[in-house]
Amino acid sequence: MHMKLAMSAAVAAMACVSAATEIVVCDQLGQTIDIYDDAGSNVWRWTAADDPGIPGKFKAAFADNVAEAKSVDGGKKILMVSCGGRWAVLDRATRRAEAWGTNRGWSHSIELVGKDVVAVVSTGGGDALFLFDISGEAAMKPELQKKSVLGFQSPHGLHYDGKWLWLVDTPGLHRCALSRSKDGEPVAAVEKTWPFAPFGAADGHDLRPVPGTSLLAITTNEKVLFFDMATEKWREDLFVERVGVKGFDPSPDGKSFLVTTAKTKWWTDSLELCVLGEKGGKAVFSPFRTIPGARIYKARWVK
Repeated sequence: MHMKLAMSAAVAAMACVSAATEIVVCDQLGQTIDIYDDAGSNVWRWTAADDPGIPGKFKAAFADNVAEAKSVDGGKKILMVSCGGRWAVLDRATRRAEAWGTNRGWSHSIELVGKDVVAVVSTGGGDALFLFDISGEAAMKPELQKKSVLGFQSPHGLHYDGKWLWLVDTPGLHRCALSRSKDGEPVAAVEKTWPFAPFGAADGHDLRPVPGTSLLAITTNEKVLFFDMATEKWREDLFVERVGVKGFDPSPDGKSFLVTTAKTKWWTDSLELCVLGEKGGKAVFSPFRTIPGARIYKARWVK
């Protein structure tokens, strides 16, 4: 890449930082969900141990490797999961769960489908998409939640676009239709699949929509892929060659990406920014922030 292009991309990345002033992080050192402001100060923290709404016997599994922290509703709510088979919808103002539940296996990602359904994917004995109805009293009483399970091969990433639920697992990207059973359970069915194999990739991990576009950013073991939901085609001109990316979260204006790449086992203490190359040029990565001692699995812009 020409030096001029590299410099302009780096400048563009820094401009995006000012547009997204907070990041939410799942830190597997303290097993906390944290929010940092643009100065790098920790301004918010949640742990199940401090949440009075979660019964004591369920708290420990929430601290078994927090694996997702995703803001919704303009940052008013935070969605989280842990590999202990736990999930929660957190109210930022009160620092308390307004819905929570359990599932088999190691939870990896979560989506809020409308106001009354939570979708979770898990591996390690779960290997499935779980749907939970959290309407009414069931939100804080998992034993009352109507649910369904749909098997996948090591699923890790989820995105709900308002109509379809998108999911990535080892073989590829799946689009799922959502409905209700005759008993009122939320259910999903795979409507279409796009495999990773033609691009020398496997093991889909993160799955994030790019604001202002119809694109999905997908991390795999080998590279970052892009898929256009509107045309149903891969955007090979945007693919990024980077191994071991765990999180690849677009800024609110869609012009840069907050990146977590595994440094020790599956975590890191350092975050990067990525700007895609112009006209097929190589993507530019630049250091963004280090949180000394942290074990960051994923980090996302609050939006």
